[in-house]
Amino acid sequence: MVARPVSCWKGCDSGYMQSLEDERNILVGPTAQYYSLNRGGNVDPLYNEPTNVDDDDVLYQTAPPANGGESVWRWFPPVDITCVVEFQEFENRDPSTQDEGKTVEWDATMRIAVNEWARKVTNGQIPKEGDVVFVFDQWFDVIKQGGMGNINDTTLIVGYSFSLKKRGKFTPDRKIT
Repeated sequence: MVARPVSCWKGCDSGYMQSLEDERNILVGPTAQYYSLNRGGNVDPLYNEPTNVDDDDVLYQTAPPANGGESVWRWFPPVDITCVVEFQEFENRDPSTQDEGKTVEWDATMRIAVNEWARKVTNGQIPKEGDVVFVFDQWFDVIKQGGMGNINDTTLIVGYSFSLKKRGKFTPDRKIT
């Protein structure tokens, strides 16, 4: 029987590694407003698709909703969270012109430390696709999310990494307001 190699740290130093990531973000990062979608309040139990009581376009409403001017999407209260954002409008700009007109999309990457998420988000939710971020006076959709910085071949992570998309045609703030 061959002995498996054992990581020298395992989870012993995970708290220290997570605090380093947290400190780095606090020193250099901006504060973003994170809007976490309450999926349970928006998903049809039978078809597992987004639902809407007004039968409007669920994702991107074309007119103000009929329920008092508020979004039909159900959100957890927004959280002010410190993060690191990599966003270069010129480099990540993706313009396209079609019959409907011109649209422009931009990509960005955002990172949030696990400790910051645990401090600010108290209702046990985790970050996920479909959430909305407001940072640098711009709205972004979270299109991909996952853990980052696995500590020495374990499942312990130091933070979350997000792929964000700023859309010119269907702006994310239409889902919030």
